[in-house]
Amino acid sequence: MQAIATAKSELVQALPSAADGGVAILNADDPLVAAMAQVTSAEVVTVGRAPGALIRADALTQDDADRAQFTLVTPEGSAPVALAVVGAHQVGNALTAAAVGRAVGMTTEQIAAALSTATAASRWRMEVTELAGGITLINDAYNANPHSMKAALRSLSIIGRGRRCWAVLGEMAELGPETNSAHAFVWALRSA
Repeated sequence: MQAIATAKSELVQALPSAADGGVAILNADDPLVAAMAQVTSAEVVTVGRAPGALIRADALTQDDADRAQFTLVTPEGSAPVALAVVGAHQVGNALTAAAVGRAVGMTTEQIAAALSTATAASRWRMEVTELAGGITLINDAYNANPHSMKAALRSLSIIGRGRRCWAVLGEMAELGPETNSAHAFVWALRSA
């Protein structure tokens, strides 16, 4: 994970300076990403649930279909958001999109409205399909890593509450030497 963070920090290092319009949007909830603030001369905008994040989600709740609702908080104000996409992990994606919206001049209210109507753009990323016989299928097979599998299993536990559930998991094939420990981590989640 450290090697991935180091490689990704090269993107942050390559940004133009703040004086030249560079903006680095960094996840305040991930220490490896938050540390990238030290390697850029761009303006740093932090997002997350952490109290110190410049753009954050407060009062987060989830419905029975695992869609998140929260209050979007920015330096300019706050507004309610009700995501249409599945999974609490989508809050981080929404906050990053909010930071981009803010950077291009959208108001907090405009951002909240856009986030509340956004739908998934890619197939196989937390697709929820209701099948005959009361069966709910969650297809999150686009690309697997420990975080995405954990998020999908968390969603399954919420959507499938009180129901018999099965998880069919693919191989996390792009993790190099971390592959075995990542699979062990996901296996350990079965009783969590």
